[in-house]
Amino acid sequence: GWPAVGRVAKDDDDARDRSERRRLLYVALTRAKDRLIVSTPIPPRRDYRGTHVEILLDVFGEALAASGPLTGAGWSGEVILADDSSSRVAVGGIVSTLLEEHLDRIAEAEPIPGGVGEREHVLQRLPRVKPDLAGKTRFTVTELSAYLACPLHYRLRYVEQFASYSIAAEVATEGKLSASERGTVVHRALQRLGRGPVVNLRRQIEAAMRESGLAGHDPGEVDEIAGIIERFAASDTWRSIERAAELRSEVTVVAKFDSGILEGQVDALFVDDGGQTHLLDYKTGREAEEGKQAEHRFQVGAYAAALQRCGRDLPTSVAVHYLSDDSRVTVDPVEGARDATESVEQAMRGIRTAEFSEPERCDPDCLLAWACERRRA
Repeated sequence: GWPAVGRVAKDDDDARDRSERRRLLYVALTRAKDRLIVSTPIPPRRDYRGTHVEILLDVFGEALAASGPLTGAGWSGEVILADDSSSRVAVGGIVSTLLEEHLDRIAEAEPIPGGVGEREHVLQRLPRVKPDLAGKTRFTVTELSAYLACPLHYRLRYVEQFASYSIAAEVATEGKLSASERGTVVHRALQRLGRGPVVNLRRQIEAAMRESGLAGHDPGEVDEIAGIIERFAASDTWRSIERAAELRSEVTVVAKFDSGILEGQVDALFVDDGGQTHLLDYKTGREAEEGKQAEHRFQVGAYAAALQRCGRDLPTSVAVHYLSDDSRVTVDPVEGARDATESVEQAMRGIRTAEFSEPERCDPDCLLAWACERRRA
């Protein structure tokens, strides 16, 4: 009957899924040239079906059940199982064996001790690999502004690829959009609205959240974003966009500078009735609170310089609009493009020569403080 047919179809689908998972894992593992590290929070037990651990158990069997050497044809390795005897605590829905013991250290952005007695933290056993940045040729405006603000932060984020994290930020955003996610939704919603009119706003925001892969958050997020956009729609900046003869949103720019290629995305380029072009960048953070005016001035100046290097005239006006408090900062197009060009060249050279000096002062809200050597001193 139908139940049997359904089971056959499901088993067939499951078999195809398992085959595809094995293929993808094989591709991932065989990309390594000299050393491969596989890290997982899933214990080596067969009750975790459908995971990469199940596939590895099929290959290595009980050798994964205990710490010790692991060998094969022409290779050797080691299995290291974390000690799970310590108490466990749920934080933000994630079970951790380290947070409870070292919560005070994490809060103060201090390093977690590497081990006790003869036990050595696995990360301390891995040699540091010096990145080869000399051949880097493409840079984004965002990463260059990060380097200019703090070269050390750039190294941690873009070179060593540490994750941004703070306990306070996790608690504050639990179940809600993060600041960067909210910015993504706002930008997408404004792109959908174009030059207006501002109608069916909540429907537009919900669509923007789905398109950004951020649906399903606290419904209050829609109301908060709607308030931001409604306030912006009452501003002089929005009225200029409404009257524009032409508007292009999320414009990708790619331009060649002496030290490399610059890439970026301009939030809005619009042409008025007189044929004059205007460059506008939106920010969802508050100007005074963020304290990042210099970074934002550099970014819009870099966009203007990139447009000029692509053979276009400099925009007639260049501005940053802070959506959360409806404030606006204007940048002289000529001076902004000139100053940004100097900074672009400086940052590109600094990154390629691995000049990651410490800043004069640290951002007290830096989300990479936990990994920063300066904070550890």
